[in-house]
Amino acid sequence: MKHFPLPPTLKHVALIVLVMTAGTGASAEVSQSTTYNYFKIQGKTAPEIYASLLKYAKGPSGHDAYATTAVQVFQKTKVVGTNPCRIQKVDLNATFKITLPRLHSTGIAPKVGQSWRSFERALLTHEEHHRSLWMACVAKLERQIKTLKAKDCSTLSANFKSIWKSIETECKAQNNRFDASEQVVLLKQPFIRLVVNTRR
Repeated sequence: MKHFPLPPTLKHVALIVLVMTAGTGASAEVSQSTTYNYFKIQGKTAPEIYASLLKYAKGPSGHDAYATTAVQVFQKTKVVGTNPCRIQKVDLNATFKITLPRLHSTGIAPKVGQSWRSFERALLTHEEHHRSLWMACVAKLERQIKTLKAKDCSTLSANFKSIWKSIETECKAQNNRFDASEQVVLLKQPFIRLVVNTRR
């Protein structure tokens, strides 16, 4: 089994859109929205289902993963003053796109179906944990920038981007460590064990 197991890698686009306007009233807000997307896989036996899963992951999707999480971070900031320029209000919004496999087959043996459903739930939990990690990073960004000030608003904008770049780098590393730690957990999944045992 050459491609076993394929790690549930985090694939993401971490993008921040910076919009600054003049305003008053100090406040901060962090929000998120999530969309769930599914790709079709087929098969009746565990190895057939797994082969279909690998075909998608290694094929047109280019994801190299069982499931993926994409994140975009948008922010709008109201600033006041020129010397110093400081933040009066910041709104941060993280949008997530979680993509998961969905089995489209009938006549599957109960044991196979049950193990697959357990695997699906594990993938969902895994990807939603990635979302939690990113939301913690967005919250950290909010804490660090809401009192940010600089001699002018151009410098403030540059400082903001520098802070985000540092937090983004740290957050990517956290997500990668989480993926690595989950590899052992994944190997213990009944569906994966069933694939291995069936192929022996």
